[in-house]
Amino acid sequence: MDFSFFSLELWVYFTLLAAVMQAIRTAGQKKLSGHLSAMATTGVRYIYALPFAFIYLLFITEQRSVSLPVLNRHFLMYALIACLMQIIGTFCLVAAFKYRNFAVATSLAKTEAIQVAVVGALFFSVSLSLLAWLSVFIGVIGVLIVSKVKFTVTDIFKNPGAGFGLSSGLALAITTLLIRESSLALNTDLMVSAAVTLLFMVGVQSVISIIYRTCR
Repeated sequence: MDFSFFSLELWVYFTLLAAVMQAIRTAGQKKLSGHLSAMATTGVRYIYALPFAFIYLLFITEQRSVSLPVLNRHFLMYALIACLMQIIGTFCLVAAFKYRNFAVATSLAKTEAIQVAVVGALFFSVSLSLLAWLSVFIGVIGVLIVSKVKFTVTDIFKNPGAGFGLSSGLALAITTLLIRESSLALNTDLMVSAAVTLLFMVGVQSVISIIYRTCR
């Protein structure tokens, strides 16, 4: 029996689920930003996710029957930088909510897709085909059109909201590429390496957020 079609469908379903849950998470952050500072709202995201990341790692290691990998030097370097970049990206997104509405701020952050492609090609030797580049451009333009985003290049310097939104996209783009490098550096089962990377990052980010709030 050919399972390729089923696998493709399953991949599509998980992608749609991830998109929906990310939208819900971002909406929750928007709500919290009205009551908490940008950094406090950012911290809530990581602390809340920590137990779920731990449970997922236990589940996936048992299912895949793979022992936990050793955290090597390359993994630690990429993952620690990714932790900081994701905190910066989330902080900028929450800060953008204070200047622009939810749809606009989120859409500007979603320029992450094109920024991943550009940064990946320039610094991580990640090559994309012409069709892939075209798909990225169409996707980003589609998001901007649907959200009715209207701003000029000068807005990036004049309007803090636009600057924060685009900065969020850039920081999250770098985060995405560094997470990939971190996971590959573990040189083990991809599902397990992804789960280890997730728990490590969420754990470090939770600690950073708590220390930041405590020291203020």
